[in-house]
Amino acid sequence: SSIINNNNNNNSGTGYVAYQCMSLTERKHLRRLLVYDLLPPCLEFRYDKVTNVRLTLMKTLQLLPPKDVQSLAAVAEVLRELETEVETWESYQAAPPPPPPPPQQQQQQSSNSSQRTMNTQASV
Repeated sequence: SSIINNNNNNNSGTGYVAYQCMSLTERKHLRRLLVYDLLPPCLEFRYDKVTNVRLTLMKTLQLLPPKDVQSLAAVAEVLRELETEVETWESYQAAPPPPPPPPQQQQQQSSNSSQRTMNTQASV
């Protein structure tokens, strides 16, 4: 807990932001790890049979720095593929409200409710 308090005191109460105090060398190393070690196996998830896995991959790739990582050919290709796929999903967009029941059904429902009201009043 003293480590946490020290970090909070150093930031003057503004809260800790991850990777804020990294040197240029550390940033380059982190980018190298991301691009060469982490991204290649992640990009294979574009072939996953589970829709939510592909959707999560797309959203994650969209959060990566555009100029730095999204511009890589492999990332751009997978992102474009997934975004095109998502556009074809009916359920991904906000689903429109269901259409109203046909008029015949509405009339039956209203006559059933009025008949119940009459039966209730007759039994009183």
